[in-house]
Amino acid sequence: MTFLFIVVLMCIALLLAFFMRSACGCGSGEKARQKSALQDISNIKTAMDTFKTENGRYPTTAEGIEALVSNPGQFTTWTKLFDRLPLDPWGRQYIYRAPGSHGEPYELYCTGTSGQDGNSDNIRLP
Repeated sequence: MTFLFIVVLMCIALLLAFFMRSACGCGSGEKARQKSALQDISNIKTAMDTFKTENGRYPTTAEGIEALVSNPGQFTTWTKLFDRLPLDPWGRQYIYRAPGSHGEPYELYCTGTSGQDGNSDNIRLP
């Protein structure tokens, strides 16, 4: 085999790898952000359950998820559950409402790429 033939084969292999990566969406920055948001939401929900166990209820909308970082004032059994609250992967705060709009004790989500509440790109745990 000649050197030129080997270089051509390597170029073809690199092009195939590039196109396969593009086709499967691997390495997609947006998909990584969505996964990161879901992981944050899962972590915050776990902390919310701990808050409820220790204090007898979930934080109100007014107290918000900030109640996981600093005591809203009236809880004697309160424990700091986060040093600081995470921002969503787009740099915005997570949305918290209690009670939730569909009968759940609360809802927690982020506004996704658009940053607009109520859009189809809002990210929540199922």
